[in-house]
Parts: sequence; structure tokens; C-alpha cells
Amino acid sequence: MCENLGISTKYQHKVIVEGWANKPKGSLQILYERGFIDPLNIKDYKEIGSKDEYGIVREETALKLLMKQQHDFMTEVTLLQLHAEKLGVMIDRSPKCHPEIAGEGIEYVWSLAKLKYRFMRINAKRSTKGFHDAIATATSTDNLTKIKIRKCSKRARRYMLAYWAFQAVDKDEQQPDANNNAEHITHLTHKVIEKAIKTYKRHRTVDNIDPKWIKNLMLEKKEAILLQKVVKKMTTYSLE
Repeated sequence: MCENLGISTKYQHKVIVEGWANKPKGSLQILYERGFIDPLNIKDYKEIGSKDEYGIVREETALKLLMKQQHDFMTEVTLLQLHAEKLGVMIDRSPKCHPEIAGEGIEYVWSLAKLKYRFMRINAKRSTKGFHDAIATATSTDNLTKIKIRKCSKRARRYMLAYWAFQAVDKDEQQPDANNNAEHITHLTHKVIEKAIKTYKRHRTVDNIDPKWIKNLMLEKKEAILLQKVVKKMTTYSLE
């Protein structure tokens, strides 16, 4: 029918092969330019690294890990901070992967709102109006009361205090005493932080800590000593 009507059944178009101009570089290209990539084994470099014959990840081939070691990437500010600096405003953000110390307990407040929303019946949230009404209810002052928000802030501050105390103890331990026998700081873990929080919550001073409770802790001797020092720092700081 097209041929009878004089309509062409073929058309020509240009195939455009886009280059690298005006486009951001990838991790592989940046690390290659800085000399962190072996050109002979370039296929071994992956985002999380390649594995050896024993199934162990080779960290020297992990692009993410290599990028984290670059000074300019470590000190790079976020897009929000960049625009804030242009406006003359300073934004101090909390560390990533530590929601328990974010702001004034904002993550706990946000969890309260989400929990309220999830407890609502699904039929009440199907329509657009019902969805907006559910959001308004979950974030209202009837759900997020002043008392709840203050409790969330108190919990976040307790975690801030614990991290501060661990840092202060670590700094003190770096300075050897007269006998030059300072204990080595145990690696900070979530378990140790939780133990410190519970100990501080139960006992206002280290002198009141129950010896039997300390012995029953699922920690090594060095961690138990560290725990006592941290709680003492937390108590001193809170009294100030």
C-alpha cells in the first residue's frame, strides 16, 4: 500500500556515538589517572573488589575502598553543604550510618511517625486524600507530642555522650602514664556502646557499679576496664 501511494518504506538517520566530553568521570577512570590501577589487570577492578581463588575479596581491587582513601573525596562536602556555604550558612551533619546520634533525636521521631502510619488501616490510605490525611495524622502534634520528642532527644544525647566519652578515653590512653603501661583501647563496637549506655543509665557513678554485674558481662577484661572508664567520663560530662 505504501508503494502504491508513493510512500517510502525506508528512512535514513544518523547514529550518534556520544563521547566523554562534559560528562563526569567514573571511579575507574579517576583512580587510573592517579596511578592506583594496574593497566595489565584492569578487568580485576570492580566496585566491591574481585575475589581470589579462596573466595576472599582483594581489597586492592575494590574501587569503593580505593576512592575512600583519596583525600579530596574524604573531605568533600555534600551538595547541601556546598549550596549552604554559598549562602553563608554552615551545616554540621551527623556521621553516616549512625542514626542514633542524628540531630535532636530526629530519626527516633521519624520512626514514631512511620510506625503510626503503618498501624493505620490500609483502606483509609488507598485514596489520595486518605493518604495525605494519614500523613498529617502521623506527623501531627497529637502523635508526636512534646514529651515524646524530648524523650527521643534525650536518647540521642545519651548516645552522643557515649561516643564522646569513648573518644575522650581513647585520647587519654594515647598518653602513657609514669609506668608506661597504658592499656590499649579495645575496638569500638555497637555492643560496647550499648553496654556503656545501659551501665550509665543504671548507675550514676562508677563507684556504684555492681561488681557481680561487671563479672557477668560478655566482654573481655580490657573491654570491662574500658567500660568503667567510659561510664566515668559520661558521668563527669553530664554533671558539668
